Amino acid sequence: MLLFPLSVCNKISPLYRQKCHGQKGVSEMRRVISLGNVEDNCYNCLGNQMIMKTVYFLCLALLLPLAGCSGNKGVYTVNGNVRTLSDSTCLLLYHLTDDGYLSAVDTAYSLSGRFTFSCPLDSAAEMTLLSRDLNSMLLTLYAEPGKTASVSGSDNFLFTWNVRSNVPLQKEAERYKDNVRAEYRRLQMLDAREDSINAEHRKNPGVPFDTAAVRRQAAAIGHEADSLKYIIYDRTLDLLGKSPVSDIYFDELSDIAMMIGYYPDKYGTLREKAHDRYGRLPDGYRDRPGGKEMYQYLSVEKRVKPGDRFVDGEFADIGGGTRTISSFLGKYVLLDFWAHWCGPCLRSIPELKAIHEEFGDRLDIVSLSEDPEERWKQASAEHGIVWANLNYSGNLAFKLTYGVSGIPAYFLISPDGVIVDAWSGYFEGVIREHIGKFL
Repeated sequence: MLLFPLSVCNKISPLYRQKCHGQKGVSEMRRVISLGNVEDNCYNCLGNQMIMKTVYFLCLALLLPLAGCSGNKGVYTVNGNVRTLSDSTCLLLYHLTDDGYLSAVDTAYSLSGRFTFSCPLDSAAEMTLLSRDLNSMLLTLYAEPGKTASVSGSDNFLFTWNVRSNVPLQKEAERYKDNVRAEYRRLQMLDAREDSINAEHRKNPGVPFDTAAVRRQAAAIGHEADSLKYIIYDRTLDLLGKSPVSDIYFDELSDIAMMIGYYPDKYGTLREKAHDRYGRLPDGYRDRPGGKEMYQYLSVEKRVKPGDRFVDGEFADIGGGTRTISSFLGKYVLLDFWAHWCGPCLRSIPELKAIHEEFGDRLDIVSLSEDPEERWKQASAEHGIVWANLNYSGNLAFKLTYGVSGIPAYFLISPDGVIVDAWSGYFEGVIREHIGKFL
């Protein structure tokens, strides 16, 4: 999805490079997932396991019967009136669980622009409204037993539909959205324009697509989108400065901090303002896992690049001990950032094996996994990783320092510790092509 640098995959075409590179957290995931982007024909995946889990279970949920809600204390009702909806447009309601899973709740088909959902609830819940038939961001609904939400809109862009409800969280979320609703709508329009270009290519697969004209279109769309996002983040930070701290406040700030952390060249000038908003958080928020990550996003400013000295770190080794990156110097060192859920990472393993066998006397491959320890060990054994294999799970600062926003990501370090090459994404032969310049 172009709207934010987030998608499951980073397609090779220039338009998909614009729309798919990066990582976001689960709160931003609710805004950005597009069903059409959940594909396996990709060369670069996100670097966040929770996001991938959310995407996976979103896709799975679309294939499963609706599970429904439980409880009998009160029914949450959604009444929609969006006059631009075609009759029989399929709309789906999901419950976002505490651990990031999406559980199917209800389905509705529009008639004369109207639709209704209902769900018995025991307690407050966060819901996600989406549609297979619409190309748009998702709409978050905050539900409480016995409450009703009225959804209205003048177009088919879900995220900027208006939601009116007596649920306090919904009111607060709408206040933040109202502050930048026009900019969000423009982002969705840009995404629709991009998708129409890609759809036209799919109709004519024999026509060359990676052309100068397409690259110019992609660059123009991407530039406008980046400008809009900067405005959104800046205005949201201004509103945060006037607002009480709450869960919505925390989510909004977390999203912006993550973007500053991964894309300092685009949003780094917002760092000071975001730091000030972080400073307003009480300890209870700062001590959350997301609060600790937020601090790292806003604190790590150094980014290494080719020509720089490598940055060292000490990490768990698959054998049970620990190793530093510096302990491999004396040969060339290829850092390979990967995870068990990343399809392109797994597809790269045969090529890494061949390179390990052919160049082992001159090159050490050091795979760096962000998976939890047990899952890392299981995947390493399953896929036969026999070269150096370390785990940096939880060390967000290391990942930010190397500027890794999507995986696989590779950094080639010279025997004396200088980064000589860096790239991300995998297609067959790309690793050999890069190291062949130096070995």
